[in-house]
Amino acid sequence: MLGNKSELSEIRRLINQGRLYELNEWIEEGRPIRFLHGKYKKPINALDLAVSSGIHSLLYDFLRKCEWTDADLSRALFRAAERGKKYLVELLLDFNAPVEHVHPEHFCLLVDSELLERVISLGVDITKGDAF
Repeated sequence: MLGNKSELSEIRRLINQGRLYELNEWIEEGRPIRFLHGKYKKPINALDLAVSSGIHSLLYDFLRKCEWTDADLSRALFRAAERGKKYLVELLLDFNAPVEHVHPEHFCLLVDSELLERVISLGVDITKGDAF
């Protein structure tokens, strides 16, 4: 179920304010977590918003309590890596986010050897596209 513009505004406000209790109620009530926004009706979801907020506990609750497609998880992982949010990247990997659509350079720029070993074991070729 896709949410409307006012629901998107409301969930965005709750996420930006870190209102964890209200967001848990939102999830429990089965309110929308997927939306279309903007002139071109671009898809956005609660994972995207949680990654943008950078709040680990919000992202964790959405990952744990909602069902996500591989595309949702992959997009969230891409955004977390692109923004340099190592702690969010690790959390998304814990929830089996696919790594295929994240440019290897983003993982390398996180400058964490254990994380690099982890994504290499998941099939990321850090030499692809000359990540160095």
